[in-house]
Amino acid sequence: ALEGREPPGRGRGSSVALLVGYLIGISHIDPLKWSLTLERFLSEDTTVLPDIDLDFPRALRDELIERVHQRFGPEYAVLAGAIATYKIKGVLRDLGKALGLPQEELGLLSKQMRSHDARRLREEMEQLPAFNQRVGACGWRELIELAPQLMGAPKLLSQHVGGMILSSLPIPEMVPVREGAMEGRYIMDWDKDSVADAGFAKIDILSLPVLDQLEEALDLVEAREGKRPDVSRIDPKDGKVYDMINAGLSKGIFLLQSPAQLKMGQRLLSRNLLDLAYQVALIRPGVGVQGSAVSQFVERYRHGAEWEYDHPLEERALARGYGIIVWQEQVVQLITDVTGLTAAQADEIRRAFARSNNEHLIALHWEQFREGARSKGVPEEAARTIFAKINGHYMFPESHSHAFAITAYQAAWLKCYYPLEFFVALMNNQPMGFYPLETLKQDARRFGIPFRNPCVNRSEVRCRPEEGAVRMGLVFTKDVGEAWAKRIVEERERHGAYTDTGDLVRRTGITEQAVLSLAKAGAFDGIASNRREALWEAGLTVRPGGNGQRALSLARTESAAALTDFDAREQMIGEYEVLELYPKGHLMEFVRPTLARHVRSSVEVEKLDEGAAVTVAGWPVARQHPRGRDGTVFVTIEDEYGDVQIILWGDVFARYSRELDSQVIEVNGTVSKWDGTTNVIVTSLRAIRVGVRMPRAHDWH
Repeated sequence: ALEGREPPGRGRGSSVALLVGYLIGISHIDPLKWSLTLERFLSEDTTVLPDIDLDFPRALRDELIERVHQRFGPEYAVLAGAIATYKIKGVLRDLGKALGLPQEELGLLSKQMRSHDARRLREEMEQLPAFNQRVGACGWRELIELAPQLMGAPKLLSQHVGGMILSSLPIPEMVPVREGAMEGRYIMDWDKDSVADAGFAKIDILSLPVLDQLEEALDLVEAREGKRPDVSRIDPKDGKVYDMINAGLSKGIFLLQSPAQLKMGQRLLSRNLLDLAYQVALIRPGVGVQGSAVSQFVERYRHGAEWEYDHPLEERALARGYGIIVWQEQVVQLITDVTGLTAAQADEIRRAFARSNNEHLIALHWEQFREGARSKGVPEEAARTIFAKINGHYMFPESHSHAFAITAYQAAWLKCYYPLEFFVALMNNQPMGFYPLETLKQDARRFGIPFRNPCVNRSEVRCRPEEGAVRMGLVFTKDVGEAWAKRIVEERERHGAYTDTGDLVRRTGITEQAVLSLAKAGAFDGIASNRREALWEAGLTVRPGGNGQRALSLARTESAAALTDFDAREQMIGEYEVLELYPKGHLMEFVRPTLARHVRSSVEVEKLDEGAAVTVAGWPVARQHPRGRDGTVFVTIEDEYGDVQIILWGDVFARYSRELDSQVIEVNGTVSKWDGTTNVIVTSLRAIRVGVRMPRAHDWH
């Protein structure tokens, strides 16, 4: 994969601020142009050797790790270990097993749990009909009591996601090293914190799926036009690209596609890469947890609202965030300016906030902070207010935001100017991002890109462009898998197109279940009278044995049954079942006629005024539980025209959390218009049963 071209790697994290990194090509950000600082990465008094993070396409990352092992040998290049800790599902499984509780019931409870907090286990069980009588039962009572104690405890030693340790001395002489589960990989028994404490050099070789998507999309453009666009030289201020982002049309685009980012695009109205760097940074837990910080930033940055500092010493650190802590570097700068501590000491405080069970550590650092602030003439009340602005939730380094902003912009540029290639590559590099395939397909249709069902005579293994449409790959069909998809394509290329369903079965030996799924997916539509007859034909065909011998093409005496085809609804149900999308339309097209006339569509909701009462229905496709929001949950529901974001305050979510698992929900609420966005504040909702197996909305915490 690496022969003949340089691997398209990119720097990320605070190391992007290195000028030498930019000059030698491991970063694509000019730190002088963006006034990036090095304190977060390498301060003058640091005692910790910094690491460097590099992103590569998934297809190259594994090969690169293997090559590093080969180049330096397992004595001098090994992967860092990682300590996996207990989360709620593991707690229920392992603790429940130790208490002798039935594994089947523990699995059911794990699936039905909504909270990731073991302290809410009793509350969750009381709300579940299958478990509400067991909260006081033997074993279950102990599970409820002990579960919070196991949360966060070490579970097992695993492999770091990509941290490669390089040493000039033999590593096994200092640290235990073992062979990894994957052949050719070697892992040390220390995690990244121990590695840092010991002073080892670490380079994180990471995968970033959007790079696979960009590479494939550019390959497709080159195949069609004969010339490969150089995305490093595109206009970074292209108004058409920003208009698309600001209209909330950035689904499928790296870091700009979450429901929160879609709304942020409409509010921030980015027009350049600096705006975009702010945009990707603002929707991070460490920023959102600061109360109304995001809204305050937008008001100040975009609308010129004024603000005051709690002390003049804050200004240098907070000015670039318009009075808000947006980036990690600001935390270090804030602490050094207010207390006089060194950058290394300040970063130690920042890191302490991110540790678990850190109450004692934070108390010690507060005393250090208070004494330093006092020496700089800062009153204790102001010092306490400033210290409270620091939190341990994740936020980007500033250099990281700039690096990812450029990658996001390049993806947006491709979606804007080459939507067909963009969506083909997006489909082929799933999973990546927030949305199920159906939602991505709907977004493609809004960009004028239709989808075509898999076809045994036209599809490749993966998706491909076909006459301005996305022809779905065979591998997207349930029960087919990559091996069978390749066999179908290779047999077709060697011996010609398939003439009927039985011909495919005889020539490939494909399994009965795979044939059934292909028929439901419409993959035989071009060679069978209808889908029922395709299934009948397959059932009459003798399959070859496991030795690869082909079946003889003997004449059959059975007459083909004159079967009625599936109706449109049955076809839709079948396609959702085996493809997880419906290429021709949307589930809500079939549900809409059954709804009351007052139920609005997503398009109609956008036109309503602030405070208007509204009822809207749709399929829940994404849920977000942002920190610092008192249990508020944001849910995106989708219909055949678009989507609507609904907001459930904590008490409302507690009442209706189970209904949100339904394929379709009907929501009653009021319209909230705010800063160019439209939401529905939910007062009540009900589940609508439609008998279609839809992908369940993902919970993002």
